[in-house]
Amino acid sequence: MLLAQLYQQQTIEQPEIEGAAAFIIEPTTGKVLLNQNGDEKLGIASMTKMVTEYLLLETIKNGDLAWDDQVEISEYAHNISQNYELSNVPLRVDETYSVEELYQAMAIYSANGATIALAEHIAGDEKSFVDMMHEKVESWGVTNYELYNTTGLSNADLQGNIYPGSTETSGQTQ
Repeated sequence: MLLAQLYQQQTIEQPEIEGAAAFIIEPTTGKVLLNQNGDEKLGIASMTKMVTEYLLLETIKNGDLAWDDQVEISEYAHNISQNYELSNVPLRVDETYSVEELYQAMAIYSANGATIALAEHIAGDEKSFVDMMHEKVESWGVTNYELYNTTGLSNADLQGNIYPGSTETSGQTQ
Protein backbone atom coordinates (compact mmCIF):
# COMPACT_ATOMS: atom_id res chain seq x y z
CA MET A 1 0.00 0.00 0.00
CA LEU A 2 2.80 2.39 0.90
CA LEU A 3 4.44 1.88 -2.51
CA ALA A 4 1.17 2.66 -4.31
CA GLN A 5 0.73 5.87 -2.27
CA LEU A 6 4.27 6.99 -3.06
CA TYR A 7 3.71 6.30 -6.76
CA GLN A 8 0.50 8.36 -6.80
CA GLN A 9 2.24 11.29 -5.07
CA GLN A 10 4.97 11.54 -7.68
CA THR A 11 4.55 14.21 -10.26
CA ILE A 12 5.35 12.89 -13.65
CA GLU A 13 6.80 15.37 -16.09
CA GLN A 14 4.77 15.58 -19.28
CA PRO A 15 6.80 14.67 -22.35
CA GLU A 16 7.33 17.30 -25.00
CA ILE A 17 5.83 16.05 -28.25
CA GLU A 18 6.88 17.78 -31.43
CA GLY A 19 3.68 17.65 -33.41
CA ALA A 20 0.39 19.39 -33.88
CA ALA A 21 -1.41 16.89 -31.65
CA ALA A 22 -0.75 13.84 -29.50
CA PHE A 23 -2.54 11.46 -27.14
CA ILE A 24 -1.09 9.12 -24.58
CA ILE A 25 -3.69 6.74 -23.18
CA GLU A 26 -3.13 4.16 -20.46
CA PRO A 27 -4.27 0.95 -22.17
CA THR A 28 -5.83 -0.93 -19.26
CA THR A 29 -7.88 1.92 -17.78
CA GLY A 30 -8.34 4.14 -20.84
CA LYS A 31 -7.17 7.12 -18.76
CA VAL A 32 -5.88 9.96 -20.91
CA LEU A 33 -2.37 10.75 -19.70
CA LEU A 34 -1.62 13.39 -22.32
CA ASN A 35 -3.94 15.35 -24.57
CA GLN A 36 -2.04 17.83 -26.71
CA ASN A 37 -4.54 19.71 -28.91
CA GLY A 38 -6.78 16.64 -29.02
CA ASP A 39 -9.94 18.65 -29.54
CA GLU A 40 -8.57 20.69 -32.44
CA LYS A 41 -9.64 19.70 -35.97
CA LEU A 42 -6.55 18.75 -37.95
CA GLY A 43 -6.00 17.32 -41.40
CA ILE A 44 -5.83 13.53 -41.42
CA ALA A 45 -4.32 13.03 -44.89
CA SER A 46 -3.51 9.40 -45.63
CA MET A 47 -5.00 8.26 -42.32
CA THR A 48 -8.17 8.38 -44.41
CA LYS A 49 -6.86 5.30 -46.21
CA MET A 50 -7.15 3.37 -42.96
CA VAL A 51 -10.94 3.73 -43.13
CA THR A 52 -10.77 2.61 -46.77
CA GLU A 53 -8.64 -0.38 -45.73
CA TYR A 54 -11.04 -1.24 -42.92
CA LEU A 55 -14.02 -1.27 -45.28
CA LEU A 56 -12.07 -3.34 -47.83
CA LEU A 57 -11.12 -5.93 -45.20
CA GLU A 58 -14.67 -5.98 -43.88
CA THR A 59 -16.00 -6.57 -47.42
CA ILE A 60 -13.57 -9.48 -47.85
CA LYS A 61 -14.47 -10.92 -44.44
CA ASN A 62 -18.18 -10.74 -45.35
CA GLY A 63 -17.47 -12.77 -48.50
CA ASP A 64 -18.49 -10.00 -50.89
CA LEU A 65 -14.96 -9.70 -52.32
CA ALA A 66 -11.95 -12.00 -52.67
CA TRP A 67 -8.23 -11.25 -52.72
CA ASP A 68 -7.90 -12.65 -56.24
CA ASP A 69 -10.87 -10.72 -57.73
CA GLN A 70 -9.73 -8.68 -60.70
CA VAL A 71 -10.21 -4.91 -60.74
CA GLU A 72 -10.40 -2.75 -63.85
CA ILE A 73 -8.81 0.68 -63.65
CA SER A 74 -10.92 3.74 -64.47
CA GLU A 75 -9.54 6.80 -66.22
CA TYR A 76 -9.85 8.69 -62.92
CA ALA A 77 -7.84 6.13 -60.91
CA HIS A 78 -5.33 5.89 -63.76
CA ASN A 79 -4.86 9.66 -64.02
CA ILE A 80 -4.37 10.03 -60.25
CA SER A 81 -1.88 7.13 -60.29
CA GLN A 82 0.24 8.93 -62.88
CA ASN A 83 0.80 11.98 -60.68
CA TYR A 84 4.30 11.47 -59.29
CA GLU A 85 3.96 14.41 -56.91
CA LEU A 86 1.55 12.21 -54.92
CA SER A 87 2.14 8.82 -53.30
CA ASN A 88 1.41 6.36 -56.07
CA VAL A 89 2.05 3.16 -57.90
CA PRO A 90 1.39 3.81 -61.60
CA LEU A 91 -1.58 1.85 -62.94
CA ARG A 92 -2.57 1.00 -66.51
CA VAL A 93 -6.10 1.15 -67.91
CA ASP A 94 -5.44 -1.75 -70.27
CA GLU A 95 -4.66 -4.19 -67.42
CA THR A 96 -6.56 -5.56 -64.46
CA TYR A 97 -5.11 -5.95 -60.99
CA SER A 98 -6.06 -8.28 -58.18
CA VAL A 99 -7.62 -6.87 -55.04
CA GLU A 100 -4.53 -8.08 -53.20
CA GLU A 101 -2.15 -6.21 -55.53
CA LEU A 102 -4.11 -2.98 -55.15
CA TYR A 103 -4.39 -3.46 -51.39
CA GLN A 104 -0.63 -3.88 -51.11
CA ALA A 105 -0.08 -0.76 -53.21
CA MET A 106 -2.47 1.17 -50.96
CA ALA A 107 -1.17 -0.20 -47.64
CA ILE A 108 2.56 -0.23 -48.38
CA TYR A 109 3.03 2.68 -50.77
CA SER A 110 -0.03 4.75 -49.82
CA ALA A 111 -0.92 4.58 -53.52
CA ASN A 112 -3.78 6.95 -54.21
CA GLY A 113 -4.77 5.52 -57.61
CA ALA A 114 -4.98 2.01 -56.15
CA THR A 115 -7.14 3.30 -53.30
CA ILE A 116 -9.58 4.91 -55.74
CA ALA A 117 -9.68 1.77 -57.91
CA LEU A 118 -10.58 -0.39 -54.90
CA ALA A 119 -13.28 2.04 -53.76
CA GLU A 120 -14.78 2.14 -57.24
CA HIS A 121 -14.73 -1.66 -57.46
CA ILE A 122 -16.50 -2.09 -54.10
CA ALA A 123 -19.07 0.69 -54.33
CA GLY A 124 -19.32 1.54 -58.04
CA ASP A 125 -17.79 4.99 -57.64
CA GLU A 126 -15.76 6.94 -55.11
CA LYS A 127 -18.71 9.07 -53.95
CA SER A 128 -20.69 5.96 -52.96
CA PHE A 129 -17.64 4.58 -51.15
CA VAL A 130 -17.23 7.86 -49.25
CA ASP A 131 -20.87 7.51 -48.20
CA MET A 132 -19.95 4.07 -46.82
CA MET A 133 -17.00 5.66 -45.00
CA HIS A 134 -19.35 8.21 -43.40
CA GLU A 135 -21.65 5.44 -42.19
CA LYS A 136 -18.73 3.48 -40.74
CA VAL A 137 -17.06 6.33 -38.82
CA GLU A 138 -20.44 7.43 -37.46
CA SER A 139 -21.09 3.84 -36.30
CA TRP A 140 -17.85 4.19 -34.30
CA GLY A 141 -19.26 7.28 -32.58
CA VAL A 142 -17.21 9.80 -34.54
CA THR A 143 -19.33 12.85 -35.26
CA ASN A 144 -16.98 15.78 -35.76
CA TYR A 145 -15.14 14.90 -38.96
CA GLU A 146 -14.79 15.75 -42.64
CA LEU A 147 -14.24 13.02 -45.24
CA TYR A 148 -14.52 13.89 -48.92
CA ASN A 149 -12.56 11.14 -50.66
CA THR A 150 -10.98 7.74 -50.09
CA THR A 151 -7.37 8.86 -50.21
CA GLY A 152 -6.97 11.81 -47.88
CA LEU A 153 -5.75 13.96 -50.73
CA SER A 154 -6.72 17.58 -50.94
CA ASN A 155 -9.71 18.07 -53.24
CA ALA A 156 -7.46 20.30 -55.35
CA ASP A 157 -5.43 17.18 -56.25
CA LEU A 158 -8.45 15.20 -57.49
CA GLN A 159 -8.70 16.70 -60.98
CA GLY A 160 -12.27 17.89 -60.45
CA ASN A 161 -13.54 14.58 -59.02
CA ILE A 162 -14.77 16.02 -55.75
CA TYR A 163 -17.45 14.85 -53.35
CA PRO A 164 -20.83 16.57 -53.78
CA GLY A 165 -21.17 19.53 -51.45
CA SER A 166 -17.43 19.97 -51.03
CA THR A 167 -15.16 22.42 -52.81
CA GLU A 168 -11.62 22.37 -54.16
CA THR A 169 -10.51 23.91 -50.84
CA SER A 170 -12.37 21.45 -48.58
CA GLY A 171 -10.00 19.48 -46.40
CA GLN A 172 -10.37 16.23 -44.52
CA THR A 173 -10.20 16.53 -40.77
CA GLN A 174 -10.98 14.66 -37.64
